[in-house]
Amino acid sequence: ALYQPLLVLLGLLCALVLLFVAGILVLSGQLTVAGLVALSTALVSLYPPVQSWLEARRLLRRGRDSAVNVFKFLERRGEVGQVVGAEFLPPLHKQIEFDNVCLREPGSSRMLLQDVTLTIPAGKRVGLVGPDDLEKHALVYLIPRLLDPTSGEIRIDQHNLRWVTLDSLRAQIAIVLMHNLIFHDTVANNIGCGDNAYTLGQIIEAAKVAHAHHFIQKLPKGYETPIGELGHPLSISEQFRIALARAVLRDPALLIIEEPQDGLDEETKALLDDTWTRVLPGRTVIFLPHRISTIRSCDTLFLLHKGRIVASGTHKELLAQNTLYRHLHYLEFSEVVEQIQA
Repeated sequence: ALYQPLLVLLGLLCALVLLFVAGILVLSGQLTVAGLVALSTALVSLYPPVQSWLEARRLLRRGRDSAVNVFKFLERRGEVGQVVGAEFLPPLHKQIEFDNVCLREPGSSRMLLQDVTLTIPAGKRVGLVGPDDLEKHALVYLIPRLLDPTSGEIRIDQHNLRWVTLDSLRAQIAIVLMHNLIFHDTVANNIGCGDNAYTLGQIIEAAKVAHAHHFIQKLPKGYETPIGELGHPLSISEQFRIALARAVLRDPALLIIEEPQDGLDEETKALLDDTWTRVLPGRTVIFLPHRISTIRSCDTLFLLHKGRIVASGTHKELLAQNTLYRHLHYLEFSEVVEQIQA
């Protein structure tokens, strides 16, 4: 929270020091007034790109740290296997159920989830909110069986997920995280994951739905532009839309989306809202939301606190009825609310 003010203060201090030195040079005759004006103009023009570069490095470092934490967490998980005689899971039709689900953090005594019971009807849009991101990640990772619960059951249309094939389960699910894996490959192969079953036309259509087509066309080689392991030369919002196009291409029955907290300008936010409008109707979606417009659009929000579901309802209902939710909402969105009221 202090990073941005400190960055501004540092820039101002540097500018003041340079101007002070320049003023001494003017008084001593070593620098003309015209030279001082030119120097001031140069300082003003240099500050925005330097600030943008520092901010980009901060966001990249934050993304890298988040990704490292997620992978460390997954590496500690217990082995997830497929039972002998596992059955094919038919497409999601009715609902997803968590029945008294508990999860102990791998390699620790900490309980990440405790007696979680909830139902997500097919075709509905729900959001997971709460102060602990690890708890929310753990809950959604249970559905594709990246983790298995310590106790309790998770069912899709009455099928216990422990007794279905992993392929038939995971084929129905796509996950788009805040910070996504971008392969060292072309844009097209990043969206299609190198699967020859998808044509370039299908990849382009998915990119259009995710509002990625426009910026991809501006890249040096379009869909054949190679990008690096950290997404270079793509911004955070562009990487997110590439990952979203990847999910859209698969046409999953269940879509799990963690919205970015940083790196989204107003235009990108509007594009994402349009994407939700075009992609989500009729599809089961679990959001880990970070934007007020997405939170308001959810049919149901589940408030997760200390491993338990402590409340559920719409955004309006939770604001009226739950003190913890009001507190979290104010901490996250106080500036947005004040702007709306103004």
